[in-house]
Amino acid sequence: MATPQLITASNQDTLLVESTQSRAGTPDGNIFFDTANDRIELITAEELANVDLGSGSESNPLTNALGITLQALYAFERRRRNTNTALRKFLPGVDGAFQDAGAWIFDNGVKLADNDRAKVRGSGWREFAANGSIDRIYFGVRSLNNIEPTSQPYVQLASSTSEADLLAAAPIDASRPGPLDEAFQVFGSTANGDAGAGDFDFTTSRILIAKVRTFGLTQGEATSTGSGVGRLQGFSAGFGVGESNSPTSQFSEADVYGGAEVSPYTGILFTRLASARTETGFVQSDGQFTDIVSNSAGASLAQIRARLDAFMRQDTDIDQNSNGFLPKRTAPLYTIDDQGRLVTRQGLFIEGVLTADRQSIVQTDDAGNQKTYPFNVQVEVAVSDAWVNDPNGWYQCMFKDGDGTQDFDTSSAVIVNDASGSPVVGTSAGATGTTGNYRVIFAFDYDGNSQAGLTAGTDKTLVFLAEGDGNAQASDVEINVTRQAVVSASALSELEDNL
Repeated sequence: MATPQLITASNQDTLLVESTQSRAGTPDGNIFFDTANDRIELITAEELANVDLGSGSESNPLTNALGITLQALYAFERRRRNTNTALRKFLPGVDGAFQDAGAWIFDNGVKLADNDRAKVRGSGWREFAANGSIDRIYFGVRSLNNIEPTSQPYVQLASSTSEADLLAAAPIDASRPGPLDEAFQVFGSTANGDAGAGDFDFTTSRILIAKVRTFGLTQGEATSTGSGVGRLQGFSAGFGVGESNSPTSQFSEADVYGGAEVSPYTGILFTRLASARTETGFVQSDGQFTDIVSNSAGASLAQIRARLDAFMRQDTDIDQNSNGFLPKRTAPLYTIDDQGRLVTRQGLFIEGVLTADRQSIVQTDDAGNQKTYPFNVQVEVAVSDAWVNDPNGWYQCMFKDGDGTQDFDTSSAVIVNDASGSPVVGTSAGATGTTGNYRVIFAFDYDGNSQAGLTAGTDKTLVFLAEGDGNAQASDVEINVTRQAVVSASALSELEDNL
């Protein structure tokens, strides 16, 4: 039984057999030379399950998914012309331009049948009319990196990589999922009688961008210019497009986007502003941003990344101001740098990034300047239901050992300020969470806080008090703040039973 495989010049002699009839009749082989209509048919297993390769009926090894190279078709045509004298009455249809780049021509008015061009692998070609004029040009695109078998790659033919030109370039899906190895039409002329060829010339005025965007995997794309291709002609070239595992694989796309999404994803929206907005709080100077991604429900950076990934698969306008932003066509909304940080694309600002995630993001302003955040530690103090339910519950945080007399349990004790400069003082109403999982959360400016005469950028010990008046007993905890994203502590108050 023949095994389905890519048909190449080295195996065509055992895997291809000439059919005596076209697919419109009763084919008995996987290649048919339609000399009456100047067409060559590639009859795959999907339409003809079995063929006789010389040892009786067996599975047709030519399939839509695996396909055939034009070098194999060229070699087969030459082999058949050697033994099928009827073919010698006609000029051959397939010829090579230069083999190493997979460049071929269909000459003398001979062409592949219209539905068969997508079955060609590792090749590009030109199609000539009988009068010698070019009817069509197909440019072959091969992915050089991993693309999963179920992922759908696509290409765009754009005048440039500017956003305006990308938005005007409709995505063209490859005919099959999995690794990209297919030819796309870059020239067409109906002047010579090929009514389906179209009239366009993208050979010198377009850039081809190959992309793959599968939810749960990294986004991949590569351009023809970046791949060293100056002109889109009838040959084949490799593109460094691919995908790999992504942390977003832990999320369900149905939850993240698509009409049935859930919180916090429903609070993550894209808006293109009419004019740039100033954002502050960076290590560097303030920045101007025109594209804003909201985070009204407190999503983590991983959840935000998942939502952005889902956005990038949409060929519909996601802009809350309806400016026609079709993200499937544009450059990715973010990249990941060599430190593993999420770097927003130029002009994009993500709101409400949690303190614990701020060292893992770089915001890029309209001018292309990268903005990072000071190192703020997210301090999370677990508190009890009894304290949260005490209408007189309060909390206060102070430095345990300040400079000189600025210590806790003295009249000179210093109240801790959070990263915004506000005192860490509040009531039980300020707790967040749900029953059995309440917390008081604040950001501490590790690199900048020099209160109580202490040196900024050093570890500090804080004392957190959680007390009430009626429902909850007093509780306190020492918090050792070090240079890490999150520091957790527990100040669980028991029910008051002394009153």
